[in-house]
Amino acid sequence: MFGPFASVERKMRENAGNWLELADKVVHFRRDQLAAAQLAGLEQKRADLRLKLKERADAAKLKLGIEALEAVLRQTGGTFYPKSALVENVEFFLVAAIIILGIRTYFIQPFKIPTNSMWPSYYGMTAERLPLADDRAPGLASRIFRLVAFGASRREVVAPADGEVSAKFFPYGQVPQLAYTVKRGRKWHLLPAMVKEYSFFVGGVEATVQVPLDFREVDAMVQEAFFGGAEGMLRHFNAASRNGGVERSTIQVNEGSADATRTFTIKLGRTARAGETILRFDILTGDQLFVDRLSYHFVRPSVGQGFVFRTDNIHSEYMRSTDG
Repeated sequence: MFGPFASVERKMRENAGNWLELADKVVHFRRDQLAAAQLAGLEQKRADLRLKLKERADAAKLKLGIEALEAVLRQTGGTFYPKSALVENVEFFLVAAIIILGIRTYFIQPFKIPTNSMWPSYYGMTAERLPLADDRAPGLASRIFRLVAFGASRREVVAPADGEVSAKFFPYGQVPQLAYTVKRGRKWHLLPAMVKEYSFFVGGVEATVQVPLDFREVDAMVQEAFFGGAEGMLRHFNAASRNGGVERSTIQVNEGSADATRTFTIKLGRTARAGETILRFDILTGDQLFVDRLSYHFVRPSVGQGFVFRTDNIHSEYMRSTDG
């Protein structure tokens, strides 16, 4: 028998083998550091336990031999025995990290679809616009459920002052795109990551919201929340242009860069009071996959099967997004 069903004798023999392995390690690594008497005592207790194991002594005798060897190892083991909690924890996490890296490299790798480029086969990050009124937005219990079920993370823009709401836009495409700055931020409030930061202005005072770098639905949120959609946004912009309501400005797209990108600032047709929420939405995480890194070395994929690949070294116009 083996495992939890093994007999007491078998378990004790396995335990004795582990102690002998530790004793061998101490002898090999610390032979030149131990006094002659210490080394002789260690080798004697090691030989006694090995003999008991060879003669298939019962569990009681093996236990006595282990205890005698353990007492000597406690005096001669150095950093091998007894181990501090720190050393044991470091060894545990190091072994775990090696196993995890091996599995990720050669077998399967967790992967989250970042964008909707593979829709409808796979979903990337999407947004769900939420009511501005606090009593209508999902409460704490609902937020916890949505976080577990959908990976939903809340984003809010709160007015820092009283006044009209405005924002900067890039003059790209048929419908203006909300301007942003790429800067260093945090993922899960812990890990360093690059994020997009969008700025709104209420009464001339800035309010910002940060989203993941791959998230591309802020424009849709703003168009729907303030103008009822892209067509409403375009009509509002054209009217503002005719009436002189467009203010030219610039923005640093990359934080710390000396280059400034041309933008324009327009009012969004809404006023707010300090502390009032002007935009609220949840970011729903993309599909979570396990990428098979082994099978296709031996089996040809069939038509229609999805696959994941890196695009870092692919320089093709067909592999570029609409924003370059």
